[in-house]
Amino acid sequence: MQFVASLTRGAAEIKRLIRHWNDSEDPRNPFANILVTPIFTPPSTLKLVRELKEEGVVKQVFFDSGGFFVQMGRISYEDMYWQLLHFYRSNPWGDWYTLPDYVPLSSDDEETCWHKVRQTADGSRLFYQELPYEIKAKALAVIQGRTIAQVDYCLETYLRTGPERWGFGSFGTNGKQSNANIVTEEAFILLNYVSEIAVSNNRHLHAFGVSTPPAIYLLNESRVDSFDSIGWMKTAGYGKVYLPFVRAYNITYRDKGARGMPPQVFEKLKIRSGHECSFCTDFRMLETSRTHRILHNLAVIQDMVDMIRERTFGDDLLQIMEEYASTYARLRSIAES
Repeated sequence: MQFVASLTRGAAEIKRLIRHWNDSEDPRNPFANILVTPIFTPPSTLKLVRELKEEGVVKQVFFDSGGFFVQMGRISYEDMYWQLLHFYRSNPWGDWYTLPDYVPLSSDDEETCWHKVRQTADGSRLFYQELPYEIKAKALAVIQGRTIAQVDYCLETYLRTGPERWGFGSFGTNGKQSNANIVTEEAFILLNYVSEIAVSNNRHLHAFGVSTPPAIYLLNESRVDSFDSIGWMKTAGYGKVYLPFVRAYNITYRDKGARGMPPQVFEKLKIRSGHECSFCTDFRMLETSRTHRILHNLAVIQDMVDMIRERTFGDDLLQIMEEYASTYARLRSIAES
């Protein structure tokens, strides 16, 4: 399973994060696969991403559609469609090109949800037909929907259309302006349904916008090939950190509430989970430095990917998920069945 770091950010910030990571002397490269939303990415960032790819730092570039920004009300679906088509036709240097999608929100009624699903599937089919041949081979079609029937509408369209890589985007949404994806029971059932069809039709499956450590475990159990998120960065901005198999906990509040984690608990969990990185050796620095929290979270995601690839976790680590990420732990039975 591949981790794809979402980096729709300014070039200076990306350079700074890569520099700090390299200074840590961690030999892993969490920036090998990155995702950017080209129509919302500064030209300087796109230039940097292309340079990093030419230098070999970045191995794969995923271009995202911008459906998240439609979801946020920052752009209309129609404007996204045409801007994206123009960019894709002019920039054949990427590795994967996400077709336009329209994200249903958890708060949408059935009629609105169906409208967005049809717009996603039918729009993707038309968009795909307008792409140059060399881009068609790198197209990534997004599956949206809150029901089996809605997901089937997308699947049937894409099986006829031809994209060999699919993306699952129908996770639950919460937070301010519904800007955060969450793995609900309903979404997880749909993900497993889509995964079965993807495997039987030799399609690669990508998961959009989730990357908490317990969610990574669940994605792997669902045979997802790759996943992306910027949650590791956004979470750090809210003062929260990850540990393997542990959901995000806040370490910056003095009043440690239900979602807070005191330093002594953090240190014990580090030992139990086997995590070690240069960004969390000094808890005070982790508590006060957003950059340290960002890169610590990135290191934890890399830990999870490594553990899954090498199968170096057992019941002891799954027990941590039972204790510190009980919502995700309850979903394990769905994956195991």
